[in-house]
Amino acid sequence: MLELKSILLPVYAIWCFLLLFFLFRKGPGALWKACGVLIFVFYGIYHYKELLDSYNAFEQNFNVTLVSMGISLFKSFGSVLFLLWPVMLWVSYYASSDELSRTVIRWMVLLTLFFWVFYFLFEFYPPVDRATVEGWLPGKFSVPDIPSPPTR
Repeated sequence: MLELKSILLPVYAIWCFLLLFFLFRKGPGALWKACGVLIFVFYGIYHYKELLDSYNAFEQNFNVTLVSMGISLFKSFGSVLFLLWPVMLWVSYYASSDELSRTVIRWMVLLTLFFWVFYFLFEFYPPVDRATVEGWLPGKFSVPDIPSPPTR
């Protein structure tokens, strides 16, 4: 089963990034933007301990945590596709144009094929083991020091 703490930090970071795009969009009114921010804050407060644990693990064991997050995100994508297919079929049925209907189904088919090809590829023919990938990354996450400008 998928553990929430293994994917919570990257999902929340992506959510924050996309929320910023939503806030700068011209169409939705201030009410919907405020609702989006409040929901984001609510989930941040609700999952605060898990977010903090995930961030601390990311900071202390950068390489192990990053590889674990990538693997967990990839494996959870299959569950998301499983839940998304019925919704996208419904959207495709009620789409206002035939082109939108074809585009929705085309993207879902491509995403599903992409997922399953890579899932079986990495499941049965792993190109490298996990320890090798972890060795490619630094052990601890740290921001490099910015050199001070020369003074006379």
